[in-house]
Amino acid sequence: MVDMRDEYLRDAYAQVLMVKDYIERSTERMEGEIRGIKKGIIEDQEVQRQKYYQRVLKRFKMNYGEDPMFLKDLSLEAYEYIDDLIFDSVSIDEIKDYVESLK
Repeated sequence: MVDMRDEYLRDAYAQVLMVKDYIERSTERMEGEIRGIKKGIIEDQEVQRQKYYQRVLKRFKMNYGEDPMFLKDLSLEAYEYIDDLIFDSVSIDEIKDYVESLK
């Protein structure tokens, strides 16, 4: 009777270890997939940021006669907002004030 109980406990323990191992492997796999998704999102945001930067530069040069270097290295959201400002024909001082407020 004691041998059967010991055998049952060994089997149950072995099953617990297998489940634990499966959960750990699954967790590692999911974390890897999440890292890949985050990397893709970050890369996509950088592509969008660069596109907006080029768009803002083009519009800025068409509407204002000043050096656009102050527009370098801003966030995607900042470029989107500046694009709207340029579209609304605000003064260059308002654009510079906005960029300055970001720093």
